[in-house]
Amino acid sequence: MRLVKNQRELSIGIKALVITLLFLSFICAFIPLWNKGVSRSLSFKMTISGDEIQLIEEQERYLIAEEAEKKYKEVVILSSKDVKNSIV
Repeated sequence: MRLVKNQRELSIGIKALVITLLFLSFICAFIPLWNKGVSRSLSFKMTISGDEIQLIEEQERYLIAEEAEKKYKEVVILSSKDVKNSIV
């Protein structure tokens, strides 16, 4: 004797519908995660850019101070030469 199982086979349309629903569910779950990842990446890049801007501004201030110091030394040297020439 063979036992006959009472099985229903799903039609192709229902199989396609189930696969489509699973795919859409995956997409709906994936989009917020992807969005959060992009947002985190952009905030990280903004932090790095802010640090780079700060570093460039510090370098600019250093160069301006260095240039001012050189000009000051030139003025001091020139004025000391004038003093020596006026004495002679």
